[in-house]
Amino acid sequence: MKTYKKKIKTILQKSVICFVALSTILSMTSIPYLSPLKIKTAQATTLTILVVEQVNPSAVEVIFSEAMDETTSQTPGNYTFTNNPALTVVDAVKQGPNIVRVVASGAITAGVTTLTVSADVLADDDITHNTTTDAQAIVNPVRVKISEVMTGLNGATNKEFIELYNAGDQAIDLSGYKLHFRDDSGTDTNRTLDFASNSASDTIPAYGFFLIASSQYTDIGTTPDATYTAESNDLADNGSVYLSASETALTNVIDMVGFGDQPSNGYEGTAVANLSAGQSIERKAFGGSQAVDMAVGGMDSGMGNGWDTNGNNFDFVIQSSPS
Repeated sequence: MKTYKKKIKTILQKSVICFVALSTILSMTSIPYLSPLKIKTAQATTLTILVVEQVNPSAVEVIFSEAMDETTSQTPGNYTFTNNPALTVVDAVKQGPNIVRVVASGAITAGVTTLTVSADVLADDDITHNTTTDAQAIVNPVRVKISEVMTGLNGATNKEFIELYNAGDQAIDLSGYKLHFRDDSGTDTNRTLDFASNSASDTIPAYGFFLIASSQYTDIGTTPDATYTAESNDLADNGSVYLSASETALTNVIDMVGFGDQPSNGYEGTAVANLSAGQSIERKAFGGSQAVDMAVGGMDSGMGNGWDTNGNNFDFVIQSSPS
């Protein structure tokens, strides 16, 4: 019996040695073979909802505590607007690893409308379920975005403008905000804004727009909400423009967009391409918005300019006819 057990042990040892040797040989060649079985184990972390923020009249962003699964997080049926039975979910799309934008069929009222997220929404480990399944309050933080920029016209480079969009449900006083320009070397200059002479001249309404133009752009076709004195062409190739709450460079930056080969710190993510004379860049309403969708009369033209992944090249489209 001992001899028999010894033979079995020897055979098993040799089998293991042969298997290891074969695996080593195959790993050193281009011959395909079955990789070892990978067994997923439950993660120690818990998937929760950190906040639900309104980003335009009919959309919210759900910010999770973990990176999300591609399929379940983008399934509209996993989200329900509550306290407003007339609202349905028409789309759900990831904006970042842990951020999902949920689009409603109509207007959302922050503080009244709530959002419920199914436990079927998974983290990217395909195991950890969402545990925050009660109705979540929708908040509306201050959200001022650069919505459109035109860098000049043929033969008139000082004819430039910057338009802002308020993605929040409260009017915002802009009197303490500063407009900064950076040239192609990164040199930073802030401009004093001259507000129009009316009682609400320094206020951007909820889900409204605010037009800032060079004072040299006298034939812009409408009255700007504020102007600045342009020196040379502030909005030049490889330049940058940003809004902040400080005169100090790169301090309390609210939103920024850079062009071409603008030095680092002068753009978000990847800079947009330099524009031809007469073109503008316009911030999207949604990730899939195209230039034709954002143009006057386009299907997204009335949905605001709230899309923001902190990547200039992805967040904006080029318009040949600024509006």
